[in-house]
Amino acid sequence: MTSRDFHQLTKKERKQYLVNTVKRLAEVEEKIAGKKTKIGYIRLAIFIIGLVLFLAAFFYISNVVSLTILALFLILFILVSSWQNKIIAYHKVILKAIAVKKSYLARIELDWKNIDYKKTENIEPLMDLEIDIDLCGPQSLHHLIDFSKSVEGSLYLRKLLSRHELNKEEIISRQKIVDELSRMNRFCDRFLITSELVSNKDLNNRQILDWLKTGSEDKSVKSVLVILALIMLVNWLFVGLDLFGIAPGLWVFSYFVYIVLYFLSNSRIKNLARDSDFLKEELSKYSKILELIEQYDFGKNENVKLLCEPLRVKGKSPSRKLKRITDIVNMLTFRVNPFVWGFFIVVGPIDYLLAYLVETAKKEIAEQLPVWLNVWNKLEAYVSLGTFTYLNPEYNFPDIVNDRFEFRGENIGHVLIPYEKKVCNDFKFNETGDIYIITGSNMSGKSTFLRTLGVNVALAYAGGPVNADNFTLSLLNLFTCIKVSDSVIDGISYFYAEVKRLKQLLNLLDAYNNYPVMFFIDEIFKGTNNIERRIGSRSYLKSLVGRNAVGIVSTHDIELAKLDESNAQITNLHFREEINNDKMVFDYKLREGACPTTNALKIMSLEGLPVDKN
Repeated sequence: MTSRDFHQLTKKERKQYLVNTVKRLAEVEEKIAGKKTKIGYIRLAIFIIGLVLFLAAFFYISNVVSLTILALFLILFILVSSWQNKIIAYHKVILKAIAVKKSYLARIELDWKNIDYKKTENIEPLMDLEIDIDLCGPQSLHHLIDFSKSVEGSLYLRKLLSRHELNKEEIISRQKIVDELSRMNRFCDRFLITSELVSNKDLNNRQILDWLKTGSEDKSVKSVLVILALIMLVNWLFVGLDLFGIAPGLWVFSYFVYIVLYFLSNSRIKNLARDSDFLKEELSKYSKILELIEQYDFGKNENVKLLCEPLRVKGKSPSRKLKRITDIVNMLTFRVNPFVWGFFIVVGPIDYLLAYLVETAKKEIAEQLPVWLNVWNKLEAYVSLGTFTYLNPEYNFPDIVNDRFEFRGENIGHVLIPYEKKVCNDFKFNETGDIYIITGSNMSGKSTFLRTLGVNVALAYAGGPVNADNFTLSLLNLFTCIKVSDSVIDGISYFYAEVKRLKQLLNLLDAYNNYPVMFFIDEIFKGTNNIERRIGSRSYLKSLVGRNAVGIVSTHDIELAKLDESNAQITNLHFREEINNDKMVFDYKLREGACPTTNALKIMSLEGLPVDKN
């Protein structure tokens, strides 16, 4: 299958392609696992046979023959071990590739239990907007899209989805990056697999950035290093003189001075062991990820290439700089063996030399590493959006306009509803000041429709594709009042919480703002009685008409729908249902006018609750 043919597959065909891919990879994994086991047995056999032949030759033939056998089998053992390590590494790649492909399938099928969830609300509490239209939190848009391995990458994606930067050029730029990545399947697969391989848990860039900010002690370390090195040179001079019978015993005194100063100055390298363990664990992870980005051939994908440009400066390889520090740190692993490390200390001030090298390297990358990590975090978010685009070929990038007000979409659907079950609707606002009142029965789709529009607007401003055939919108401030909740701790009732939220909308409209507000209000004032709800809702909606805003208000109150009779900018829409064979059937299609039916009593009756016929 060519790349062009692949990108023309429908979602159903793409799903089947992924299913077949997982099966093929599983077959490969099974063969590799079998080969890995066989090589393990071969290596064990080589060790046992080599040992037996060596001992037999040593005791019954000659030392020369036994040493020859030992050398040959040692070489063979090393070659087989190297082969085994490559097989093990390849096996890990295959297992991660299977996991990534299965994750693709889980996202197509909205199989939430098999989609990793990063709980970013512990770092930044969820906003009302994020809760109202399921942008963030469990089983949300962020949960569905997010492939980030780093906490910062996940937070950046969340920012794109919910903290909208209303800048057309920025949005178009993001669209171009996401569009290119949606066609770069090989790169995205490798990026995600590499990210999974480097760490079993989420990466937290804050740890390594905090390490960079810790105070540098390179001057004090350098001064002690110079003194110790000079004393050591004197030591070796005295040792040489002693060998020639000149000034015997002086080296004992100089070595005593060296050792005393060495350990008295230990406070200046007190963080060396801690830093070495941390850096050995973390830097190698970042090195492998950055190496993939800086070496990959992006071809004609100029927008992705531009994003990654800070990592691809000729002669300034980020991965090499990080690897250089890792190589220094790896030498510190000898510290666990007191005999080996003791030998190094006797030879020279190894601790101070390594501490100085680490501090020097730290200073070298102090300004660059935050830039590298920022590029990586952004790329994580864009790869997530690009993969989302790739998994949903029926979605389309919206047109963003900023020279006029416009909002219209054809066949708009909700991205969090399974594609086999979702019902799409056309919708548009004509001009600012327009308000739609949506009436309808319980469970008919009013709240879902508000979230459908909201989640697609969020995707549009993030630079992603929307669940619509055509979608054009101008820059708008999004406001929602949908999932209002009371607070027992703060002593706030549901109704009062709703009043406070709706006051925020008026404050937003009163504030100077270049862009109109688009608001979605679900079941307005449902926390109070019918009479006061009707009076309050009517007054509130009248205050919104003609303002620099457009919006939709859903309600069960049929009386509220009569507002269109006195105001041309208020329009009624509705969802309805039918009763077939004592079952309620919803088609979730948006229709003009106020809803002619209600279903609360029907639902009560169908469920066996008593209902008076009067």
